[in-house]
Amino acid sequence: MVAKKKNKKWPLELKKEVVQKYVSGVKTAAELSKEYGFEDDPNRIYRWRHDLNQLNKDQHMI
Repeated sequence: MVAKKKNKKWPLELKKEVVQKYVSGVKTAAELSKEYGFEDDPNRIYRWRHDLNQLNKDQHMI
């Protein structure tokens, strides 16, 4: 039997911090993924960036 991996919920502020470091060029996505413990899924940062951009667009429409 294979144990099911529990999805971790990352706080919005942490997502913003990681994406800001990536966008500003402080560190690469690979470096940030390793630093924050999700080196198995470095694409997470790209998804967070997309999600945060969508969130900002939605908030400006209100």
